[in-house]
Amino acid sequence: MAANSRGVRTYPAPIGVLVERMRALPWSGLKYQMKFEQPIQGGVTFHLSSKVSFTSWGEDIQVTLIDQGNQTYVDIYSACSLATQVIDWGKNQENVNRIMLYLDQCLMR
Repeated sequence: MAANSRGVRTYPAPIGVLVERMRALPWSGLKYQMKFEQPIQGGVTFHLSSKVSFTSWGEDIQVTLIDQGNQTYVDIYSACSLATQVIDWGKNQENVNRIMLYLDQCLMR
């Protein structure tokens, strides 16, 4: 099983605000590539990837947004792209933290 990390949070904002923020992620300078966006019941899941680096073969990232009225439940899951990679040198948790910080910033405006 590949190394992975998960982070969940409920944001005090309607889902539309966070969907637009996620759609702008590729132009944010965070160096994540948007693979595709998938509608799910009550929300949407964004599928992202990160590039290969000296410490990683890349990561697959899923950001799921679930509508809860004036709030949005966010689940961020990052796993190593290579299924046999069991050490991630903190890259998966770093991905989760960076995306949460990116979403936090849209609420500070």
